[in-house]
Amino acid sequence: MQNDHPKPHLHPRRDRKTAGYHARACPTDRKAGAAKVALSEDQQKALQLSERVAMNLTQEIKKRLQTVHHKALVRKLGYRNTDAGLRTVEAFMKSENIYTWLKNGHFDLYYDAAGFLVALCEQLKLPQHLCKEEITAANRRIETFSRMKTPYITVRTNFKRTGESITTLVAMGSRLRISLKKEDFVEKNREDAISFVSDIVKKHYREHSGKLPLWGKITGYDFHYIDGTVIPCF
Repeated sequence: MQNDHPKPHLHPRRDRKTAGYHARACPTDRKAGAAKVALSEDQQKALQLSERVAMNLTQEIKKRLQTVHHKALVRKLGYRNTDAGLRTVEAFMKSENIYTWLKNGHFDLYYDAAGFLVALCEQLKLPQHLCKEEITAANRRIETFSRMKTPYITVRTNFKRTGESITTLVAMGSRLRISLKKEDFVEKNREDAISFVSDIVKKHYREHSGKLPLWGKITGYDFHYIDGTVIPCF
């Protein structure tokens, strides 16, 4: 296995006090395929706002749910099977916010996730327009997430195969990949995302003292961004 990455613009350097790895992202990107889906500044602000308002609405719904009799509520919601209604109410109470409620796609044969939320807001005397606006915002966020590629980091090393079996290489392959979450990048522009990843890279390098079992010395990292581009980090 040979390292076919281009020569890095910047190289790791040791800090005399911490012997840490100073990761920097190079200004050039390499395409990894699909079209870009990077969020504009306006889109980022809209998503941040929708998340804050959705959280407030969720808190208000949960607050009101604590003041009503749940069995009576589910009957008003039209449930013939009271237990099914109570399970749905309990599931909503456990959800983090409206976005996660809709994203998880709850369905109980009476309502889908959005329908239940609209009916619940009506019974709890909450403004319907606010509920529907938050459903629209959350669905927009879900759609945006569906277009985003899952970000991750790959680790480059000076490894040269000297007879290791395929089984061994596959078993150790996970050490060359650092998983990331889409959620961590929704509120970050490209510059902030690179800074965020640089901190992860530096921590990874320090924790492994610049080496990985089997793979050898770490020579660099590649950040696979949400728009499909690959950003070398050194």
